[in-house]
Amino acid sequence: STTTTTTSTTTTTTLAAPTLNLNLGWNLVGNGSTGSLDVVSLFGDTTTVTTVWKWVTSGCSAGISCPAWSFYTPSTSFTDGGAAYAASKGYLFLTTINAGEGFWVNAKTSFSVPLPTASMVQSTAFRAGGAHGLPSSWSLIATGDQPTPATFNAGLNLTTLWAWNTNPVGWYFWAPSLANSGT
Repeated sequence: STTTTTTSTTTTTTLAAPTLNLNLGWNLVGNGSTGSLDVVSLFGDTTTVTTVWKWVTSGCSAGISCPAWSFYTPSTSFTDGGAAYAASKGYLFLTTINAGEGFWVNAKTSFSVPLPTASMVQSTAFRAGGAHGLPSSWSLIATGDQPTPATFNAGLNLTTLWAWNTNPVGWYFWAPSLANSGT
């Protein structure tokens, strides 16, 4: 009699949730995951955050016309997170940052916050007909992949792309018209 032994190995890989690493001062960051962020739970610490801002291009409510800014602050000067202040200035009150949305955080110190454990938003989702199709105006967005500017622009016909860097402080700029002319 012959005995056959089969050995099977199962490997489980657990990926750590991606994080947003923020520096002291203004940070232009984004939710590149397909999950949403709860602003109060992630940015409600008065020792680390001054304000959080998001540009909203559609779906404005409470008599506010889009596009408009959405605002949150954990400051103890505002017991409501800044809701009354936002309304008095014509801003929306910021509670959620959805998949693919970019936003500004004014940080009092460097710190990190986790993104939801979810799949990453692919840059192709911003093309017409995609899950995050862009309006024909300014947008603050975030992707979970890392395309080059030219790859991201494929199928979009953008005028410009901008990115903010906190160290050293300054803007990065890319324009297809300049890239096409070799400048």
